[in-house]
Amino acid sequence: MRELEVKKDAIQNTFGCGYESIIYKYFDSDYYDKVVLYKKFNMFEHTNPDFLENKKQKLLLIPEIEELKNDVKVLDLLYTDGNFTGYTMEKSDNQTLDIFDKKKIKIKLLKMIRDRIEILNSKGIYIGDFNERNFLTSKDRSIIQMCDLDNLRIGEYDFDVCDKIEKRFLDRCGDLDALDSYCFNLFTISFLGRFDIGYLSDYFTWEHVHKCLFTKENKEIIESMIRLNSNYKKSYLIDNIKTKSLF
Repeated sequence: MRELEVKKDAIQNTFGCGYESIIYKYFDSDYYDKVVLYKKFNMFEHTNPDFLENKKQKLLLIPEIEELKNDVKVLDLLYTDGNFTGYTMEKSDNQTLDIFDKKKIKIKLLKMIRDRIEILNSKGIYIGDFNERNFLTSKDRSIIQMCDLDNLRIGEYDFDVCDKIEKRFLDRCGDLDALDSYCFNLFTISFLGRFDIGYLSDYFTWEHVHKCLFTKENKEIIESMIRLNSNYKKSYLIDNIKTKSLF
């Protein structure tokens, strides 16, 4: 992976933005034969003093990890005046999940993500942040591709920004192995029912979700999630959800 200085005239229009970064379309003809994406980290004070170093080490590891080779490819580390400020990645032609509204398609995609969780977790890699725009799929919906790889927890390199879902779970349960199933279960409810994920994490009650998840097995999992104690086990709501049980 190369270490390149950012060229201001290579930065094009904004492609997307979030809490910790802004993504730009970027074209530097000296290194790329097409437009790529430049993820530039926002330079504010982070709770983790090693925020940028943590990012860099993960980005250096990602090309060596077999389980991530088919995700959006990380290209080069970028520097501004000698300081690490972000990285470039390929611009994928695949679609984000937020465009889908049919339940059967959503269930298929969720089951594919669940399979990826199991593979990644077995290698000490955790996703933590489940967002409709962090996952991509092809037009035939045969693959699931991730595009926010620098936010993963990889081995000793932690999540960079623990949102309230991750922090709430880890503070009270302390079980990293179950973290992704917990966060993914919240995402499952949000994705199938179009609830707001922040709303779910703050006001999680059975009354809000019974219309889309009412099987006995799902109810038991949700109740253990609400309690957030050592009784919570790594279980997936999507394993029990059938199309006919929705609404």
